[in-house]
Amino acid sequence: MKKYIYYICLLLVAFVHAQEVDTNDADVLRFEKGAQFLNLNLSLNHSNEETILSSQEVIETKRSNITIRSSYAYAISDNFFLGLGLGYVHSTSDTKNGTTNVDDNSLVGNTYTIFPYARYYKGIGEKLAVFLQGEASYRHSNIHTFKSNNFSAGLRPGITFMMDKNLALEASVGFLGYFSGTSEEDGGLSERDNKGFRASLNSSNLLFGLNYYF
Repeated sequence: MKKYIYYICLLLVAFVHAQEVDTNDADVLRFEKGAQFLNLNLSLNHSNEETILSSQEVIETKRSNITIRSSYAYAISDNFFLGLGLGYVHSTSDTKNGTTNVDDNSLVGNTYTIFPYARYYKGIGEKLAVFLQGEASYRHSNIHTFKSNNFSAGLRPGITFMMDKNLALEASVGFLGYFSGTSEEDGGLSERDNKGFRASLNSSNLLFGLNYYF
């Protein structure tokens, strides 16, 4: 977690520092009004956990998530884009008794997301720019017998490196914002509401991707 905090602080400091850069400088990366881009982001997350119970039993849990996000954006003014994206997450969770090596539970989930967003870039070199993205998202999930609907709105800092005039590498780290959601079990056996503000620094919000500008 300290590593993610460091990355976010570094990106925010770079973004603030970039405000002092003269955007008329020909050596600074600039996206003109009317520019467009297609984006593809990917995140992989895998974890192993062990829980020792009072009876000395060991419960082992393995979790994996694959996140894919794709979007399109259009620059309504220099360096300022409006976009719309779609996302998909496939998650698995396997739990077994590590003492007896017997499988206890296996869960598979799928999450679908739609997210409109606004993104502002600030160039800090010929090929490098930092950005701050404000987005709202709606997510629908099916995990085993549970269904959930969630809404969130917040900010993602990131950085873009142009490999040539069209193709760029991109990374965004973390998410800070508000969330609200409901979940229920099939048949209405249980229902839960949750809401609040969240600063998420886990690897599911560490996204790497490719952008194609045209």
